[in-house]
Amino acid sequence: PDGAVKAVRTARDDAATPDIACCVRRELQQLRFPAPGRPIALEHVASYDPRSLQERYAGSLGKEDLRAVVQAHDAELRPCFDASVQQGLTHGGRVAVSFVIGPAGDVTRASVVEDTVGSPSAACCAVAKVRGWQFPKPNKGGPVHVTYPFDVQLGQP
Repeated sequence: PDGAVKAVRTARDDAATPDIACCVRRELQQLRFPAPGRPIALEHVASYDPRSLQERYAGSLGKEDLRAVVQAHDAELRPCFDASVQQGLTHGGRVAVSFVIGPAGDVTRASVVEDTVGSPSAACCAVAKVRGWQFPKPNKGGPVHVTYPFDVQLGQP
């Protein structure tokens, strides 16, 4: 009754990986609608085209600036992957996150495009962290489309 999304369920995951479904559910649960006065159910069909998330640079931001922000926030990602060790995963891998840096330098969109670690919850956690990062304002007004690979070594400091 307050306009908040109370539950999200995916009916089919034909091509979607579990990390994508996780991130979609997280995004939908953050939506707020005008209060309908009573609970209602909505159904929406969405499609996903991985080619739309490939690395593209529409605006301009130097690789050094990009790398500096990622390195400054690197420690924030460690708890995401430490939880994977507690789940029994002991190998490392790569989690590649595609994100868009908006004209003000904030991350306006982020999603997982590769996860060889095998922990959807860790990948989803990494996406949530990246969404909170602040980058320098892009040249040419942005947006800047980036895919950044995070190489993960589990069980090591």
